[in-house]
Amino acid sequence: MSDLNPYEAVAIAPPIRSEYSQEERVFVWWKSILVWLVVCWISAAPSFFLAIGVVNVQQWPALVAGVLTFVAGFIFADYRTSRWKFRQRKPVRYALITTYVIRMVISVIFPIAFIVDMMCGMVSSIVLYPIGLDVPKHDLSIGAVYLWTVAQGAVLNVVLGIVWAVLFAIFALAMGPDPITYEE
Repeated sequence: MSDLNPYEAVAIAPPIRSEYSQEERVFVWWKSILVWLVVCWISAAPSFFLAIGVVNVQQWPALVAGVLTFVAGFIFADYRTSRWKFRQRKPVRYALITTYVIRMVISVIFPIAFIVDMMCGMVSSIVLYPIGLDVPKHDLSIGAVYLWTVAQGAVLNVVLGIVWAVLFAIFALAMGPDPITYEE
């Protein structure tokens, strides 16, 4: 304590590393591939079963390619964002996990899964109508079936993005701010 400033600290303590800090997560390719294959195929199952009743057998590879497009996209996004500080936050991770677990649970509940997927399919048909994809599904080319699949998946992922934002807000409020970590 000095004579000029009675509130001056006597000694400055060294920064303390928070016990709640976590090590930076390392991206593991095989885990990401496995996770997104399982999530995308379970999530796509209701739409896939609805579609195989409408499209020809020759168009099924376009359905599979559409789902694999999302698998590849999610793996790429997972890789690119795995080291972002925002993504390291617990509310972000918990909201992502919870969102996709909810989607997979909804996918296996028979009536709810078909209702959700049919609603997203109707919205995707509204999106694709202006480019001329309004013919019966069995008359569509393989490329058009692929576009339908990707459009329906994109609409569904917009809905999941909204669910994630709500869950993130809830988790962020419940968990509070991340503890401050000091570098040594």
